[in-house]
Amino acid sequence: MYYKIVSLYDLLKNMSTGGSTMPIVNKSSFENIEISLPPLPTQRRIAAILTALDDKIELNRRMNETLEGIAQAVWGEWFGKMEWGGGI
Repeated sequence: MYYKIVSLYDLLKNMSTGGSTMPIVNKSSFENIEISLPPLPTQRRIAAILTALDDKIELNRRMNETLEGIAQAVWGEWFGKMEWGGGI
């Protein structure tokens, strides 16, 4: 539903009233919008794919945090203990 509503952004914006910061679509107009959806088994397959992608994105985020920590530790080990002013 989220992706379908996002795809209707222009339609919803044209139906809205109010200021540009907080446009409002009245309830009766919103109720009259017809949304075609795929059959439930297809929706479930799509949801499974999106869930797997979300899980992979979260795993990649955690891996990036870990790698960043490792990089900082290595940097500190290599350059943090250098004695300055001793000549090369």
